[in-house]
Amino acid sequence: MIKNVIFDYGNVICKTDIDALICSFAENEADFPVLKKAIGEDWAKVDAGYDYETYLKETLSRLPERLHVPCKRFFAEWFMRTPYINGIEAVVSALKARGYKLFLLSNAPEYFYKNLHFFRIFDHFDGFVLSGCEKVVKPDPRIYRILLERFDLRAQECVFFDDLAQNVAGAKAAGIAAYQFFGDVKLIKELLLQ
Repeated sequence: MIKNVIFDYGNVICKTDIDALICSFAENEADFPVLKKAIGEDWAKVDAGYDYETYLKETLSRLPERLHVPCKRFFAEWFMRTPYINGIEAVVSALKARGYKLFLLSNAPEYFYKNLHFFRIFDHFDGFVLSGCEKVVKPDPRIYRILLERFDLRAQECVFFDDLAQNVAGAKAAGIAAYQFFGDVKLIKELLLQ
């Protein structure tokens, strides 16, 4: 019996289109590819726990000075420009009302963890595991074990939704029922709210 619902953040709770995000901070079209290259050069290491401020300084060193302000704004505000997936707020509220425990398991920097309060949806959640805090990223089996052990969850009582196939496979390997999410909350409703 499923008692715990685990969500990824990007493209499950909120839409995260990195190109659109970076573009929203660029002052003109020509700046976009320059910012994208500098910011994205090794972002994966930030998700894996590399110091956020250090990565910002390294990114600034790769940019002309005229792009420092939009780059700093990106690092400070990117999460504020990620809109909720259509219908997810109502689904999360309904799941909580039905008695499910809710968890976030996401590849994201520690900086994001420190700013989760920005999203009212997370008031419904019972726990959070973010790769930047744990220094291990999905689909590494360790991050699924961290979640299960930290919150004393039984894998067979959990279901996980992620937009990436490899993370779904990682959850299944840990014994968690998992589904690839393509932005339609109907999947969650059919599985858990019928």
